[in-house]
Amino acid sequence: MLADVACGHGGPGLWAARQTGATLVGVDPSTAGLNAARARAERVGLADRATFQQGTFEQTSLRDGAADAVMTIEAFQYAPDKRAAITEFHRVLRPGGRLGIVCFEVDPARDVGLPVLGVDPIPDYAPLLLDAGFEVETNEETVGWEDRVYATFGALVDASDALVADLGERAAAGTLAEAMLTVQMKPYPRRVLVVARRNR
Repeated sequence: MLADVACGHGGPGLWAARQTGATLVGVDPSTAGLNAARARAERVGLADRATFQQGTFEQTSLRDGAADAVMTIEAFQYAPDKRAAITEFHRVLRPGGRLGIVCFEVDPARDVGLPVLGVDPIPDYAPLLLDAGFEVETNEETVGWEDRVYATFGALVDASDALVADLGERAAAGTLAEAMLTVQMKPYPRRVLVVARRNR
């Protein structure tokens, strides 16, 4: 079983399940996100082997050792307690199971007082993984991330009126706040791919 934590609308987890043939459990705190993920699973023909449930990084509600693999894409930098989240990943993985994370590292010096990012900024996830009983197999910066991220967020800021018209003011507010913060503050020293194996 593959667990996608902070699965949002389900896209990356469903893609991985299709590529590997895995059964997928998506975990997310948002009811709206989970409903969208279920609808997407239906559309792509994976509803028979994809389920979605409410949970957080720190409390997934999955059984001990239930997962062969855990993934989290573009969300882990927002976890309010990353050590607790990594402990939870370790708990739900079977021995030898793998964890895959794609996210930003956060520079504590640039994030003092910032909402969400400033709560538990971590400049390098490897020490936390090692402490929790993982062997880090890959810890590398994704190529060309800065150009892509700043171009995308800059375009969102430039198109803020259209975004509000399309999504509504409330839905657009969070996206625009993140985009503006990222462009102005540049809080991320690296965007990384981390793969770790539970070794005990």
